[in-house]
Amino acid sequence: MEANEKKNGKKQLRRRYITLCICSYLVLVGPLLAVLCANRARYFTTVADTVKIGVGGLICLVMVALLIGGKLRVPSALIVLSFVFVMSWLLGNLLEDLMLLSGCALAGKAADWIFFVPHIRRLRERIHIERQATATADAVTAALERTGRV
Repeated sequence: MEANEKKNGKKQLRRRYITLCICSYLVLVGPLLAVLCANRARYFTTVADTVKIGVGGLICLVMVALLIGGKLRVPSALIVLSFVFVMSWLLGNLLEDLMLLSGCALAGKAADWIFFVPHIRRLRERIHIERQATATADAVTAALERTGRV
């Protein structure tokens, strides 16, 4: 019965960790999406504007995912400046409200940093400690079984 309780406890920790990560992401993106929805008549006036913003947003999401995943290193200055130029062209309509959008992004990041990051960090450490404890217990049990002292 004790092993089953441990599995349920690990599953609950894992579920809580995943839920906190999803909420953290929603808090980061929420303010920006709210501003985009509130000003959609101004940003998405034509089909070309909508496509440009969609492509630019998709590129931004891919880049952020790669940076977060550690799969992307910062390349040379030429590539960075080319990327900034292309993104500025694609997201030109949004650049008019850069102060508002960056303020929303800052508010989302601050809320994430205050409400979610400490809890996620503690849960990650707790999950890691429990994994180590389980591995150690399994190793000790295996060693005791080999020596016949169980």
